[in-house]
Amino acid sequence: MNIIDITIHIPKDLDPVHQERLEDEVRVLEGVKAARFNYNMKHWLSVIYDPESITSWKILNQVRQWDQDAVFFSEKNGSQLTFFTSNANHSSISS
Repeated sequence: MNIIDITIHIPKDLDPVHQERLEDEVRVLEGVKAARFNYNMKHWLSVIYDPESITSWKILNQVRQWDQDAVFFSEKNGSQLTFFTSNANHSSISS
């Protein structure tokens, strides 16, 4: 079994109750091992999952039930933030 960690950026301001409900909804997906908001950066949801059981896109689609603007996040070179919005598209901003 492989384990992968992804971070999803959720632009919408969710209060702590809704954050917990979203964590619970993601956590019950088959193949998801953990889902937790970073409470220092409340728009970042970290998800640990088994890619043999579920795809990252299925997880993102579940999160988009709460915020359709949610995107994958990855960090490049310590200062470049890349947001992946679909299988083929991504946009970047400098921090």
